[in-house]
Amino acid sequence: MCMKHSGVTTWPFVRNMLEFAFPPLCLGCDELVPGNTAVCSNCLRRIDYYSQPLCLKCLELLDQQGNCLSCGKGACPLFVLAQYESPVREIIHKLKFSAITTPAEVLARQWCERFGEALLRCQPQVIAPVPLTANREYWRGYNQAELIAEQIAEQLDLTLHGRLLARTSGRRPQSRLKLAERAANVAGVYALADEPREDNLRVVLVDDVVTSGSTIREVARTCEGGGFEVVAGVALAHGR
Repeated sequence: MCMKHSGVTTWPFVRNMLEFAFPPLCLGCDELVPGNTAVCSNCLRRIDYYSQPLCLKCLELLDQQGNCLSCGKGACPLFVLAQYESPVREIIHKLKFSAITTPAEVLARQWCERFGEALLRCQPQVIAPVPLTANREYWRGYNQAELIAEQIAEQLDLTLHGRLLARTSGRRPQSRLKLAERAANVAGVYALADEPREDNLRVVLVDDVVTSGSTIREVARTCEGGGFEVVAGVALAHGR
């Protein structure tokens, strides 16, 4: 179910009444869909999927051998599901701004079908979300990157570390800044959790949308500064 009342799964009578009052709508186009179909077939066809990972450092497409034309061999892959355009944009907006969590499950499943095996070949030990500020997570009710990471961890049998990192200070939202301003805006705002940790832990970082790449690169820099090895990044969409 793709409605705000999607948590109602037990009492069939209540669920049926809710579906009668609030018919299930496609997350992408808001058209009516069958009860358990979160995204209609037309929207799934319209998604502009990536077939190759990007370079986490420069966001250029990697070649078939995993090398970057700009950064050379051994580039850290960023596995992105799709372009940040309709209908993916509308689906992610519902996750971030409408308190509808179904998109995390739907898009994570699509992501795993395309890149799950490739991610496992990176031999990750933990998967960790890019953190929000405590205030923003409180008012949203969740960290959408953590919901996505949970789904991928469950589907690929990976260990989720939801609190590996913390955001220590708030800044202006990246979406409101020019691309050239974004790196400075997030510099120094992330820290590793104050708990015993294993050096050289192989980490996968997860975010919902990557645009300039400044945020996920800053998180990777923080991890590597603490002795971890970032072996891959994951995002549902890349907005150019």
